[in-house]
Amino acid sequence: MIITLIATIIVLGVLILAHEFGHYAGAKLLGVRVLKFSVGLGPKLLGFKKNETEYMLSAVPFGGFVKLAGMEPDEIKGEEGEYEGKPMLSKILICLAGPLANLILGFIIYLVITGGIGIEVFPTTRIGRVEADSPAFAAGLKEKDRILMVDGENVSNWNEVIEKILGKAEDGVNLNLKRDGSEEIEIFLKPVYDEERGTYLLGIFPLIEPIVGGVIKGSPAERTGLKRGDRVTVIENKKVEKWEDMADIIRKNPAVPLHIEWKRNDEKFYATIIPIEESASTKEGKKEKIGIIGIQMYMAHKRFPPIEAIKVSCGKVLWLNKVIFVFLGKLITGRASARNLGGPILIAKLAGETARMGLGPLLNFIAFVSINLWIINIFPIPVLDGGHIMYSIVEGVRRKPLTKKEKQIAQQIGFVLIMALALFVVFNDIMRLMGQK
Repeated sequence: MIITLIATIIVLGVLILAHEFGHYAGAKLLGVRVLKFSVGLGPKLLGFKKNETEYMLSAVPFGGFVKLAGMEPDEIKGEEGEYEGKPMLSKILICLAGPLANLILGFIIYLVITGGIGIEVFPTTRIGRVEADSPAFAAGLKEKDRILMVDGENVSNWNEVIEKILGKAEDGVNLNLKRDGSEEIEIFLKPVYDEERGTYLLGIFPLIEPIVGGVIKGSPAERTGLKRGDRVTVIENKKVEKWEDMADIIRKNPAVPLHIEWKRNDEKFYATIIPIEESASTKEGKKEKIGIIGIQMYMAHKRFPPIEAIKVSCGKVLWLNKVIFVFLGKLITGRASARNLGGPILIAKLAGETARMGLGPLLNFIAFVSINLWIINIFPIPVLDGGHIMYSIVEGVRRKPLTKKEKQIAQQIGFVLIMALALFVVFNDIMRLMGQK
């Protein structure tokens, strides 16, 4: 709970501060006076004033805010450096600077991950399982096929395979692959969009070798002596060739002693391990008892040289923008379920989960949410930055400012829309949590 709270504060704090700093920087560059810049919300704890700006640390550690001179109708005095006294383009750029800061933050984080920390990838392009009645099954893909290229582009790990396929999901892709050591063959795969889940279905999963990537402290695996890099070879007298086979046996035998064998370099080890019994949800939403031993899959870390890291990070940001816009388009047209939307409770839950997984996953999550915020904030809805941009465009076209009453009506409509959306996503979050209990 403490980790989740701290992670949530960090995630929301970084995202909102980046957003507000964007507005702050935009205003300063374009000659608009910034009256307040606060780290945190609520009552002021401490601060100082430099020139016309009061810099504050406030009590509630969730984000911050920027107050610009002449932003609100009641505060317009006709003085120099007021927001309302600036040309249309300047006002648009100031409003756009906040969302752009979130977009840039997402790119910078991906750059840190790809060029510094390294991204976690499944170090294989071999197929471990093909779901029956899936697009992959219909296309003719088979277990143990090794994917070499996606639409003529070489792939070296499973992450690249999936990203390249989903990047052209609307049109389908040609896969070049090796099968049973034979000559190279080509298969066309067309993903199918699942409106209920709001995602494309493929029906293929990687062949993950049964190599231990991590051992949870205090788990049955640690007590048994398993370590990172160990390869599990036998469990319950059944030869293990892939992670899924091992996980299936463990999952189906909670609190049951299991014979397990593994190799470390060329040395063999033998032991009896008793999986912990835990509760989990099935695809149908029912509860079942499963066994876990506290080990994680092996993931390779891949770092990119500077130029390639920039290219990969740009590609990731562009791909995410495309995926989000496609989803929103399908949501508006009714082709995607609104139940896929998440809110603050889901963000807090995922922040805690990714923080427990390590710095890389947490940074990845912050970047993902930051890019979502960039898109959400440019929507032309009053109270959002996109709404203020819309005001500026309307005023520029008709060559006179909106009246106080017109802005109030627009703000009220925007507030109702945002509150309705907020209540809906919180309801979604609660229903998700209830479904997991």
